[in-house]
Amino acid sequence: MNQLKHQLGMNQNRTRVSHLQFADDAIFFPNTCEEDLQTLKSLLLVFGHISGLKVNLDKCNLFYINLDQNHLSKLAKLLDCKASDWPILYLGLPLGGNPKACGFWDPVIERILQRLDGW
Repeated sequence: MNQLKHQLGMNQNRTRVSHLQFADDAIFFPNTCEEDLQTLKSLLLVFGHISGLKVNLDKCNLFYINLDQNHLSKLAKLLDCKASDWPILYLGLPLGGNPKACGFWDPVIERILQRLDGW
């Protein structure tokens, strides 16, 4: 377990995971200061220029935990993306909600039923 914590950059005081990637999705965990987000935006633009792949900031969303809504809106404007609320659907699964709440799994059940109807 300590080996895994070390590989993820975790210690007793805080987590230092900077990003997660899955297929063509990326989740970044930057600091919320404007300078850090401007650096992230610049890195994404440089990546696009070097690789020839365009990062579509119109499809990007900025989510927050314990951040003032006004500050979130300002940061989203800086990144040219949308400010969004929790919970969200990611790969068809709900994230950020209460899994014990009535209706939490309704989108997943509905999607499964739609697929079963096609059989």
